[in-house]
Amino acid sequence: MSKISKIEKLPRQPGKATGVANAFAFLTADHEAGMRAGISEIAPGEVDFELPFDEGIFVVEGELEIDGDGATHVIAAGEFLWMPGGRRIVYRAKTPTRFLYMIPTHG
Repeated sequence: MSKISKIEKLPRQPGKATGVANAFAFLTADHEAGMRAGISEIAPGEVDFELPFDEGIFVVEGELEIDGDGATHVIAAGEFLWMPGGRRIVYRAKTPTRFLYMIPTHG
């Protein structure tokens, strides 16, 4: 049986910083939870991204636009979006935005 796992402090080691966005992981692929998760912050601007994996996004603060599948999806604070992998997307924020990302690593 797995044990309850508490993350004591959110590591402040940005993932792929682009000048517009930073990602701070608190669950990594090697954790027994079977998922990667963290907080991303995006300043006004956009990030073009090849999404090789499935990803869930929960917006905590602000509003995020995601272009994908020929449409723009607007996710406001308190809303969740699931994106199957294997597509090119654009993350866009018009105001500072913070969101939780969740990426399954197996299953």
